[in-house]
Amino acid sequence: MNAGPSELAEVLAVGRRPTDRRLFDAIVAGGGPAGLAAAVYGASEGLEVAVLEAAAPGGQAGASSRIENYFGFPDLLRCH
Repeated sequence: MNAGPSELAEVLAVGRRPTDRRLFDAIVAGGGPAGLAAAVYGASEGLEVAVLEAAAPGGQAGASSRIENYFGFPDLLRCH
C-alpha cells in the first residue's frame, strides 16, 4: 500500500490539531528544513512550539535528490 501524506501523518502523529485552546510561545509557518530547524531550536530552549505545514514535514527537501548542509547532518547528505 502506498500511503499518502495524510495517512503517514496520522501514523506518525504529526498531523494532530490541538483539542484544547493551548497557547504557544512560537508558531513556525512552514515545515521545511528551516521551519523544522526553528522548531527544534525553540523547543530546545523550552518554548512551546507549533509548526504549521500544509503538506508534509520536510518541504521540498523530501523530493530533492541532493541536499547540502541539511539540518542535523554535518556532512553532505545524498539521497539516491
